[in-house]
Amino acid sequence: MPLTRSKDLLDLERTKAELKKLMDYSLDIICTIDKKGKFLNVSAAALKIWGYLPDELIGKPYMNYVYAADYDLTRKAAVEIMRGAGKTNFENRYIHKNSSAVPIIWSASWDNEEKIMRCIARDATERDLSLTQLKESQSKLRTATKIAKLGYWQLQLDGSGMYWSDEVYEIWGLSKNTFEVNFKSFLDTIHPEDKEKFNQEQIAFYTGQKKFELEYRIILPDNSIKWVYGLGNVLKDELNNNDIYQGTVQDITHQKNLSLQLEESNDRFKYATKATFDAIWDWNLVTNDLYFGEGFEVLFGHKIKSNDLNISIWYDHIHPDDKERVLKSIYTIVDNNSTNNWIQEYKYLKADGDIAYVIDRGFVIRNEDGKGYRMVGAMQDVTKQKEEELSLKLLESVITNTKDSIMVSEAEATGESGSQIVYVNDAFTKMTGYSSDEVIGNTSRILQGDKSDPVELKKLNEALWSGQSYEVTTINYKKSGEEFWINFSVSPVVNKEGKITHFVSIQRDITTRKKEEAQLKLFAADLYKRNQELQQFGYVVSHNLRSPVANIMGITSLLEMDKDDPETVEKCAGDLKTSVSRLDSVIRDLSKILSATDGSVALNKESINLTDLLIDIKADLKEAIIYSGAHIELPEATHILFTHKAYIYSIFYNLVSNAIKYRSERPPDIKIAINTNTQFTIITVSDNGIGIDLDKHTDDLFKPYKRFNLQVEGKGLGLFLVKSHVETLNGKIMIESKVGRGTIFTIIFSLNEDSIDKREEQDLNTLDSNQLLE
Repeated sequence: MPLTRSKDLLDLERTKAELKKLMDYSLDIICTIDKKGKFLNVSAAALKIWGYLPDELIGKPYMNYVYAADYDLTRKAAVEIMRGAGKTNFENRYIHKNSSAVPIIWSASWDNEEKIMRCIARDATERDLSLTQLKESQSKLRTATKIAKLGYWQLQLDGSGMYWSDEVYEIWGLSKNTFEVNFKSFLDTIHPEDKEKFNQEQIAFYTGQKKFELEYRIILPDNSIKWVYGLGNVLKDELNNNDIYQGTVQDITHQKNLSLQLEESNDRFKYATKATFDAIWDWNLVTNDLYFGEGFEVLFGHKIKSNDLNISIWYDHIHPDDKERVLKSIYTIVDNNSTNNWIQEYKYLKADGDIAYVIDRGFVIRNEDGKGYRMVGAMQDVTKQKEEELSLKLLESVITNTKDSIMVSEAEATGESGSQIVYVNDAFTKMTGYSSDEVIGNTSRILQGDKSDPVELKKLNEALWSGQSYEVTTINYKKSGEEFWINFSVSPVVNKEGKITHFVSIQRDITTRKKEEAQLKLFAADLYKRNQELQQFGYVVSHNLRSPVANIMGITSLLEMDKDDPETVEKCAGDLKTSVSRLDSVIRDLSKILSATDGSVALNKESINLTDLLIDIKADLKEAIIYSGAHIELPEATHILFTHKAYIYSIFYNLVSNAIKYRSERPPDIKIAINTNTQFTIITVSDNGIGIDLDKHTDDLFKPYKRFNLQVEGKGLGLFLVKSHVETLNGKIMIESKVGRGTIFTIIFSLNEDSIDKREEQDLNTLDSNQLLE
């Protein structure tokens, strides 16, 4: 019995030693924890994973080493384990001896007999790092496919199970939430001209003859077209015999367009050498061979043999004065890869000995290392232009420095007015306010407006296209919208073939003269009026003054004859006093007549019943109201405003007619409200029309000729006139509008003063439309 017991003890010790070795050699931490939460045993792996020797941990609470943010979940897991629920793959973080956080995966169970928790802890650092790297790789892959515009697709042979990646939807311009992916809906997106070749490629692919590879076009929902490059292969499923067809599709629109452009460019080059009058050349910088198009012989007369391709055929004929400069400049460009464009102007010797002035342009084509291997270009004979240059410079100097405005426009083949402007001088920009960039390419209509004389302009057009010069005086408009009177003479320019190519206009601002003429006319009219008044005055004087003056003269004569008779003197004195009184009365009456015609005439204002005026406007717009189905709500009460009738009529008429004109798909609903308080008369005109984008058009809202909806005919003067009339009547106008919802105009007239002073305007600016109507 003792021997048996001794053997058992020996086996037990051997087993413990083996277990200790297993614990010490384990890459995971193997440990036991008592019911108080203290480490009983800890394997050697703790040093590698946590940085602590086992002896440093034994007897210490395990919670001392748990990362603070993981306290709660760790305690909760420990409670569940001690209640008999084993835990596997429980994750938390432990604090390393160096204070870093170590991710740990735990497996633990509770031994109810020994009252201990047995645990295995695995370092999850490498796993987390792998997961992070995997996520980064997936993110990079998604980014790469997005940048490359590369999408993935798959489906089964019967067309089911079709799948598109997000990139495919993006390439097709479709939403996965609204587009049902199936084979039919996909085929409907293929360009009709490419469907046949797509079907052929598809049949070969699905029958196993080849992999799918095709460039084809697709039509997007907005009817734009894209080029895509599709690749496909078969993912074999030998077990279920249910092969999956998969592949990629890439947006190659940009590359395809470049390729097509290159093909077109090559074709153009081939034909350009035959069609152009320029001498097109192609220089091989490696072999020094030079190819000239047919234009070289036509321009300069030098015959080129088919085997004579050396660069010397070009530079041998450069004028000696220019040769060194030209050769130096071209080789500088070839050797310097910072630029590829070369241009030079020089003299070239023709075969007949004459000198031609040429402009030569070239472009260097380089390899990946930046070394030029080819250069293409064209020589242009500009001798004629050179001969004309001096005279043109002289003419330009005259045109530039003249005080008269000069405009040159290009004649149109249609013979209609409105030719495109190709040149204006500085005097033109000063006179009109337009810069040359703003008018060149435009037409003279940019200067015309409502008050421009259409009859005269029509006569001008007819005269010019019959080859005659013509002079016009009319009203034009500056960039600011300011009117000015202009007198201009226009002459057609005819080429050698007798064809009219341009029109030259010399213009003078005669606004001052016109104002003087207008003032002169006003003065003449005033003079005529004054003359009429003088005639009337003469009549009044002769009629009204004759009697008392005659009486005074008679009394005076009587006094001279009978001045010694007291009775006669007394009677004459009484009569004289009466006559003088009558004379004084006549003179005072005449003074009133003269003072009534003195001074400027102000606006004629009167008391206007606004409700009656609106009824008249509604009657005037009857046809438009019936046609549009408009409903106009007028104020019921009577509102009287002391104002100028024509102006207030114009204000209402323009606002109501605009509301009808710029209506939405709904019938116009127009409401006019008038409210009066102790300070103001407030008028609002609201509609449910198309509205105005105030963020975009606020600055131009009340400017002349500014239109905000080009689908409706108009001149853009309505709001300009409304604001002008309101301000002339010393009022204020405000607007609220939203696109698609309608517009509200608010007009305020002061009742206390002739105009709205600053204090009142500040008060108004603090109110919204609802407050203004209270």
